[in-house]
Amino acid sequence: SGELHGNERVGPSTLVVFMKLLLESYSRKENPNPWLKYLVDTRSIYIMPMTNALGYYQNRREEHNIDPNRDFPIDLSQSNLCMRTITARAVNELWREHLFQLAITFHGGMRAIAYEWGTVTERTHREKKSPDDVAQ
Repeated sequence: SGELHGNERVGPSTLVVFMKLLLESYSRKENPNPWLKYLVDTRSIYIMPMTNALGYYQNRREEHNIDPNRDFPIDLSQSNLCMRTITARAVNELWREHLFQLAITFHGGMRAIAYEWGTVTERTHREKKSPDDVAQ
């Protein structure tokens, strides 16, 4: 995904350039990039250049004052407090439809391996380990 937070501008542009690279390389008659051609021929690639269009338009991180990255938490006791944004619902539907082996999301200024969901208690319950912590 290219832009979960509306004020993180690098994602949509990066993904449009990435799509252009894939399409132009794949359709090139002379000297196509064999690795990119193999990638396109052997993988299903889903690209969401902009998930939070309202936030992007308003240059705001949130959608209706809700952080979309915290709108699909895994440990909320009240289910009515998640999936309130169009952004979270769009990402959730894509993840529910497909089993992904790899996903990339662009966040401005962030370098991390992250899950497709956010958790509102991550700052207060550091003792909770993710499944990836066990595997490392």
